[in-house]
Amino acid sequence: MISPYVSTYATFCVFCIIILLILLSQTGYSFGDERDVIYFRMLAISIIIQTASQGIWVFRSEIPIGFNQRAAYHLNLLDLLGMAGSVYWWFLYIFIQGQHKKFIEKKQAQLRAILFSIPFLFVVVFDTLSEFNNLVFYIDATNSYVRGPLYNVHVIICYGYYAASIVISTMRMLTGDRFEREFYMRLTVFSLIPAIGGLLQVLLKNAPYAVMGNVLGVFNMYCGRQNSRINTDALTGINNRGRAEEYLEGIQKNVKDNPIYIYMLDVDNFKFVNDTFGHNEGDRCLRALADALQAVGRITPSLFISRIGGDEFLCTSDVARTDPEVVMEAIRKTFSEQTKLKNMSTEVSLSIGYSIYDNPSVRIVDVMHAADQALYREKKQHHSLRA
Repeated sequence: MISPYVSTYATFCVFCIIILLILLSQTGYSFGDERDVIYFRMLAISIIIQTASQGIWVFRSEIPIGFNQRAAYHLNLLDLLGMAGSVYWWFLYIFIQGQHKKFIEKKQAQLRAILFSIPFLFVVVFDTLSEFNNLVFYIDATNSYVRGPLYNVHVIICYGYYAASIVISTMRMLTGDRFEREFYMRLTVFSLIPAIGGLLQVLLKNAPYAVMGNVLGVFNMYCGRQNSRINTDALTGINNRGRAEEYLEGIQKNVKDNPIYIYMLDVDNFKFVNDTFGHNEGDRCLRALADALQAVGRITPSLFISRIGGDEFLCTSDVARTDPEVVMEAIRKTFSEQTKLKNMSTEVSLSIGYSIYDNPSVRIVDVMHAADQALYREKKQHHSLRA
């Protein structure tokens, strides 16, 4: 006869695994860039390993096949490594949300990846060696799991990743614009949920609190990512046309008191880049421009940036706080730096035009058209200089 406690615990574990498998099956490359997808999948797989090992361990007393000490050790080791893996991949996923929007030199990115992995690799080795030194845990003569004298080292390192995730997302929430604040606030909450579940698991051992916290956090993270896709450009990670239209409509009634500049940007000879060097090179070019706009946005008050289609980008800035010539020069300079850092196959340049939006009775589309006309006048000048 299976006890109510065991049946409830096992049911929770099976339910959580089913949810995670569904999320894994739905996480394609439209979910985000390649790293987003890899880290999210590794996070889900780590939680599945942790959940399955916990469920089997609790259910072992009801299974007629016995567990010897070695099998019991390996099952509990999988539980601990699943926990360590989940917090490690969780941290990496949170961290890159602030990094995929700006370019990081390859060597610097590799160095960071190595540094971030050191505590995780230490835990893997430290936990694995417990079979011989019993420092983290051991299996006693009755095949029961017992925490070792240095079990808290494992907990502290794992919670270090959680703490770092919360600090990073909170700092970005406090320093970002309105849309970034909403995004990072969700990430902060997502990090708190599994952290609380893990703490309950350490203090109480009568339910899979860590697993439930992880699954709730991952599920909320997945929903948040799907929601953000509505207003985020999948290729560049910046605001898309829908978000730009929403933003402009939201400030329309206040432009008389707080006028703005609307900038239209596109890449010169972008079709030539695509046709000659391939669409991957064209995508790299667009990411370089998005990275440049992000970099300028960090030092320019009120700069809103978006990609509205193809190689066309739209930005706005407050008239009272910015000089449009300074903004445009900063964008051109930073874009040139980004293309060099990314080792683009050919030299590319930008055309930019702007218009002032200070009258709410004027249609937004007309102001954008005026900025577009200024852009094409500049583009014409660029063509004549090359000729």
